[in-house]
Amino acid sequence: MLFRCIQCEQLVGEVRFGGRNRNHCPWCLWSQHVDEKKGDRASLCHGRMKPTGKFRKRTGEEVIVHQCEQCGAIRWNRVAADDDEQLVGALPIVIRHLEVQ
Repeated sequence: MLFRCIQCEQLVGEVRFGGRNRNHCPWCLWSQHVDEKKGDRASLCHGRMKPTGKFRKRTGEEVIVHQCEQCGAIRWNRVAADDDEQLVGALPIVIRHLEVQ
């Protein structure tokens, strides 16, 4: 899957290592509101999803929290191995409110 980042306009390809799916830009961490439920591509919004924080799941996996600038929806996506480590590190830690997304 190849897409152009909605924020920094970099051409983004598949995860090079450490994952199977790509749903945000590894250079700026922004995403786009395309899903209502994980992977369904059913959202009509298509707003820009700003990375607003991060948390660690019980499994130890680190997750980026995104909020849609258009409709306010909140989604989270696992950190990919090739994401910019400094940007991920600079995100504030947030408390997860929902177990299921």
